[in-house]
Amino acid sequence: MSNSSLPEPSTERVTRSSTARNPRRRPRQSDNDTLKTQAPRRKRSKVTQDTYAPRVSTENGSIAPSQESDILESTPDGMNGSANGVHSNGLHSHERAPSTSTPLMDGESSLAIRGSKRGTVKRSHLRGDGATTLCHNEVYTVKMLPSTPRELKKPESEYRGSIQGNYALAVTQTKAIIWDYTSHAVASSARTFDIPFPSRPGEPLPFGALVPNGISTTDYGLLLISATSGKVIFYESIDRAASLGLFHHRKSGAEGTIPLSAYEIVASLVSAEHAGYIATLSSGKLVHLTLRDGQGKPRVASQQLKIAEAGSGGVFGSFTGFLKATHRRDLTAVHTRPSIIRGRMQAIGLTERAEILIWDLDWSGQSEFKASIDFRDVLVNGLKDVVPAQLQSQTEQAVALDFAISAKPSSSLALAPNGDSESALFLVILARVGYAGMHSYSLIEVLLPGDGSVETERISQIETHTNSGSSDSKPRLVIPAPGHTAFVTFEDATTLMGTQTIVPNTPEAQLHASYVVPDAFEETIALRSGKGLAIREVFEEHPKGGQASIVSFVQGAGLVRITAVDTTKVDQFTRISVKSKIEQAVFYGALQTDNIIDFTKQNESGYDLADVQNSAMAISDQILRADTVFTHFLPPSPPSMPHHLATKAKALQALATHVRTAHPAMSRSTMWRMLSDAERVAAGQQLWIAFQEHIDLVSQVKRRSTLLDELCSWFDEKAETFAQRKDLANEDSVRKFFLGGLHRLEALLSNLRVFLQNELDETERDPADSIKLVFQANEICLMSLRTAFKFRADNCSAYGIPPELIEDGILIAPEEYVGVQQFWTSPSWFVRNTADIAYLSGEIANKFYVPENLDEDTERLAREVAHLNPELLEVWCTQYQEDIYWHMEHTDPKYRETGKKLQLEFEEDRYKRLRKLADVGQAAEGMRLAEKYRDMNTLTDMVIAEDQYLEESLHDRKVDRTEYLGLKKQLQTRIRQYFNRYGAEWSEVFFDKLFSGASCGSKLVRAQIEWKQPLTEYLRAKPSRAKLCWINDVTQSRDFAHAATVLRQAAEDQESKLWSKKVELSMSKLALLAAEEAEAPTAMRRFSRDTQEKATTTQDDLTVVQVQEELYAHIRPDILASIDREAELQICVQNYGNKANEFPALRRLLERGLDLLLDNVALSVDQLIDILTLMDVNVNDAAEGNFRGSEFFQALRALNAAAPSLPCPRFEMLLQTIWKRAYIYDNWNKMKLSSSKVSDDERQAKLRQSTIWQTLRYFLESELNSEEAHVRFVWPSECLGSACAEPDWDYRFTDPEILDPLLADSRRQDAILQAYVTDRSLDAVVEGILADVKKLSEDISAERKAMAEQPTHLMEGDDHVNGDLHLNGELEELRQENLDVGDESGVEEDEEEDVEMEDE
Repeated sequence: MSNSSLPEPSTERVTRSSTARNPRRRPRQSDNDTLKTQAPRRKRSKVTQDTYAPRVSTENGSIAPSQESDILESTPDGMNGSANGVHSNGLHSHERAPSTSTPLMDGESSLAIRGSKRGTVKRSHLRGDGATTLCHNEVYTVKMLPSTPRELKKPESEYRGSIQGNYALAVTQTKAIIWDYTSHAVASSARTFDIPFPSRPGEPLPFGALVPNGISTTDYGLLLISATSGKVIFYESIDRAASLGLFHHRKSGAEGTIPLSAYEIVASLVSAEHAGYIATLSSGKLVHLTLRDGQGKPRVASQQLKIAEAGSGGVFGSFTGFLKATHRRDLTAVHTRPSIIRGRMQAIGLTERAEILIWDLDWSGQSEFKASIDFRDVLVNGLKDVVPAQLQSQTEQAVALDFAISAKPSSSLALAPNGDSESALFLVILARVGYAGMHSYSLIEVLLPGDGSVETERISQIETHTNSGSSDSKPRLVIPAPGHTAFVTFEDATTLMGTQTIVPNTPEAQLHASYVVPDAFEETIALRSGKGLAIREVFEEHPKGGQASIVSFVQGAGLVRITAVDTTKVDQFTRISVKSKIEQAVFYGALQTDNIIDFTKQNESGYDLADVQNSAMAISDQILRADTVFTHFLPPSPPSMPHHLATKAKALQALATHVRTAHPAMSRSTMWRMLSDAERVAAGQQLWIAFQEHIDLVSQVKRRSTLLDELCSWFDEKAETFAQRKDLANEDSVRKFFLGGLHRLEALLSNLRVFLQNELDETERDPADSIKLVFQANEICLMSLRTAFKFRADNCSAYGIPPELIEDGILIAPEEYVGVQQFWTSPSWFVRNTADIAYLSGEIANKFYVPENLDEDTERLAREVAHLNPELLEVWCTQYQEDIYWHMEHTDPKYRETGKKLQLEFEEDRYKRLRKLADVGQAAEGMRLAEKYRDMNTLTDMVIAEDQYLEESLHDRKVDRTEYLGLKKQLQTRIRQYFNRYGAEWSEVFFDKLFSGASCGSKLVRAQIEWKQPLTEYLRAKPSRAKLCWINDVTQSRDFAHAATVLRQAAEDQESKLWSKKVELSMSKLALLAAEEAEAPTAMRRFSRDTQEKATTTQDDLTVVQVQEELYAHIRPDILASIDREAELQICVQNYGNKANEFPALRRLLERGLDLLLDNVALSVDQLIDILTLMDVNVNDAAEGNFRGSEFFQALRALNAAAPSLPCPRFEMLLQTIWKRAYIYDNWNKMKLSSSKVSDDERQAKLRQSTIWQTLRYFLESELNSEEAHVRFVWPSECLGSACAEPDWDYRFTDPEILDPLLADSRRQDAILQAYVTDRSLDAVVEGILADVKKLSEDISAERKAMAEQPTHLMEGDDHVNGDLHLNGELEELRQENLDVGDESGVEEDEEEDVEMEDE
């Protein structure tokens, strides 16, 4: 038979031969019948539907106990349609149960299976139907039925679908396709028939329906209706028409026509069972089609159902006010149900304005309009209570879309039998409120008791469906038996809603009267967009096991079954758990790439965040351990381990993506824990590859145990939990670990150290076996940790961690560690474990690496072990850093202290381990790691050590000099690169270590040749390198100016010895002169000014040095006879510390300064001034170098030289202190300057004996008494307060025990000066002294001028012509005379002085 076969009307009889059939012969029931005698009726078999288990599902996995509920629907009874008493959207009639046998078509035969007695056959709780499970949870299951013909699965295919019994019908533009949709495989034997009136492209598709014939459950009639012309064709029997070739010859069955106007088309077709069909036209008219005449023969007749005035009789007949129109243009839905009158049906229509229209129908084609009920006000008022606030204004424009006739009993209204009244109606209305793009849908349960009233029992808003606003298709409502769940079908989604109120059976509901009853169950199943998927038709199925079931025709996919349980009967159920929703999205949504359900659109709001996080972590852990109920995705015994690990990785990635999208508020700690599970799986994938390679490495002829075999066997010996799992009992130890033990990866790696330690202690081991074992250990450790860090760096963004915060696989942002659990890769014990593995590997390699004892492959393997050693250390450094960061950012101070200690230990340990890489020939790799971590200390030592090694090797005659010269050249290139790459960071450490040892001169010469510019920058970077710097400036850079500056700075800041300081300052001055000569003539003048300024500064420094030398020369005669250094200090203190005895702190200051002076320590200007102004004035003309009373003048001289380098306040304080101490050196109370008994000459003589007179004499005769000098003369009253404030001393002394006594002594000195200024008019006295000194200076100048005019011979032998000597001798005589007088006067002098003060 061709694919174009159609049945004929039963009125036409065509024989298979050319001869006519005897008209008196009894016809057969079908053309397939034979002449055999009728077999006796078969007895009912005792074999039940649970006796045999069907074949396993196509998912190739076991079905978990949680899936048992959906297995009940896999039997034919559970999949049957409405052929026997189940009417689409109608009440369920009480008819005979359908046949238990499965209908067969197209040559299939029904086999009678005779079973044993009840209970003797092993039962199975697993029943497969060959369908692909798209989603499964505790409430509903979605399956893709496998029977859909392939041509109907194409996205571009257009058809109208329907089901009848076990069969489905799809009507395209040109074909009608019929198949058993309950089949467990693709319908390869689907029947395809040509349509006599095919539609053109762009026209509405024809309508079709399978019509039960009441004779056979395997043969149906076929009804076809043209949507545009209204032409109707009915074939009574598909089998008969096909066998007679009616389809092939395009012979028609019973024909008829639906009258259509010019603009009318057929909009829908609804079955009225034995009363025929109801066709809805686009104008809103209803046409009743009957398919048989009064004798039961096929005949097509049509009659319009009109809205007429209601007749008398019946409850509905009492309504008045019907519209006079014969139809309703806004008719939106029509459904049928059996009437209470036997043999009749009721057609119920719904308009968009919420008007119910009711007709009674007869099989003969007669109809009677019964009633019209308008409940729009009830609908609008009810919607106002549920729609969102922004849509309240739209409730008046609410539109009724569809309805379902429900058999649900009212919980609040008892429906008692009402005599002969018509049956009450319980309807569920689907209504829409809003405008395009913002629609709100609701279900309204209304009761029409039959007395003319309309009562609303419940209104439920659909909250889980998001309207896209892009579809013009109308949603449909289906409530399949047993009626506990309503299915609202949109073009892109199906919403499930519980129709019964949940009564929680919980202690809370029983004990608390205020307990709020949760809302009815609601869930939306959305289709994926962008794949051409759309729900076109939906039909209910016969109930099975209390489950409600529908079948949807999905364009681009095929038939999809959705079954739902009664949530009111599920113990303590309120809503689907968030864990279940996440699992659906991960396993069905991500692991099934061809799944048509979009799990990203499922509603996961309203769940507690802690519950979400715990669920996500639990799912992640279950995937990692392969301990999940979704065994068809992660079976406990997978045939391919790489595929199993890849599935784990994909599932974990899908989990992270889903929870981040659906729950953006997930904490960082949760995401990190999920990432750690994914890292372990990634490490496991690489570890499995290494395991396969290790098998080939150790196995020659037969399989030998690898190191990983030994490691995994320990888990069995220790009875690890995963190793004792029953579902893994048939697996070996290695597969057990990869299946369920990856969470114990750290434990496996920790055992490597034990193996290596035992191997190192082994004395009789074959070197080749030892090296193979070390190689395996290194690869296992590296593959695990390096892969984990790399995976983290590559995939962190998928877990909400910005990639810029990750470097080398670890966090570099300290704040990101707060609140994060310690990483599995870096506990302190685990970090040490990695270091031990690297160390032991190196030791074993050195122990057994004897090239002459190893074959070529083993030697190559040994070299590979050496190459892996630095890689291990690199991983170890990464772990160590992560451990430090985590401790440093912990909230507990103890952890932070531990982090600081770890940092110090890391730097020390890293230095040792990187240096040790040279022992295994990996010095270059050690340098690379030092470069990576910018460890300049380690890098420098390794470079220097390598350079020394190469230098020594070049002097060895046994080596190939060419090779080592090449290595040395490479090293020099590397060093130059370091200077360019790291700059001062490298130079500082490198040159510090280079010049720290012996042969500094030769190293400097080499550095000047090879690293000229970096060397110059290094030497000039710090003043402490001045001694090498000026040598480099002079010998290499020829920069004499910089050499001068460096020498002067070194002399001032670094030199502690006076002689060295003087030499450096002198050399600095010499370098300045050389710099001036080296400059070109054009720049001579400019540079000369610069040179002059620098020379002046240097000369000033030399002046301070000169003053200190003269001071030492002044005291030297006193200490020549000293026996030791201690005696020198005692003599100096005795000879020069008497005037300071009354000031203990200042005396100690003087003693400390003399101590430094005797040690030839270069004194600061402050120390030098303290000595010169606190020591006794000791004039000794016979002693060479004696100051002869110029101590205070020398202090002024030193201060003047140091003035440019001193801050102004400090300079002023020191200047006033020098003059103050000079003014109070003499006791002005004892001079009797105011006594009348003292003549002017005597008074002048006493003043000339004072220290201040001598100081002024030196000052006025020197270059200090000029405008260019920094120091000046200061009056006694101007010196008050100097050195009496804390800031005057605290820059030198910060210890209060030293500072406070110094301040006390200074203030006592200030009080003495204040008394002299006030009581003795010291300012006036000093004014007189100043005048006398000036007059004397003028006299001496005149005398010198006169003597200069005399002949030269007159001046010979006159040793008094020298002004200084003459003056000093005269002063000495005056001083001695004054002292004698003072000694004789004794106490009387004080008494007389008191009298004089009283006279004043």
